[in-house]
Amino acid sequence: CYSRALPVLRGVDVVAYRGLRWDRDAAVRAAAVDGSPDYAVTVEGSYVFWFASAANRDAFLRRPQAYAPRVGGFCALALSGADPRLAASSLATVRALGVAPVDPDVWFLDRRGDLYLFRGNDAMEAFFALNATTDAAAATWRDLLDATPCVSDAMWNTECFSVGAAAAAAP
Repeated sequence: CYSRALPVLRGVDVVAYRGLRWDRDAAVRAAAVDGSPDYAVTVEGSYVFWFASAANRDAFLRRPQAYAPRVGGFCALALSGADPRLAASSLATVRALGVAPVDPDVWFLDRRGDLYLFRGNDAMEAFFALNATTDAAAATWRDLLDATPCVSDAMWNTECFSVGAAAAAAP
């Protein structure tokens, strides 16, 4: 789920989310914008982010923490501990992150402008309905990173995508 050989979030432009229309209704919410390897940036050792334009790439370079997805780009509901489909112990190690895939088209920006992603619309709706919190997801994420000696302070989702998202990404 976190291979450094692949672009983060299947190569979608994480800066572009800030200019997209968000709505809880999937029919209204804008889809993620694909980036290009022509505007790639390598961070945290060797994770590669792609961008749709030089302007977005440069914005990310100026403030990567402002644009990078929270909780590594994995499902915020799964990491919040409120996901009814997962046992609390499901995310005991980073190797278990396969249970927290995302669809890059299912996203929201919190009031701070932080980007969170979900495995599907059902997960995003459950996140809101169950009053799950981004703070709980962040705490789980920090615990996962702290419990894994071979992982640096950063790890990004490069391979764990929901079935629909994976099919959309296939050539």
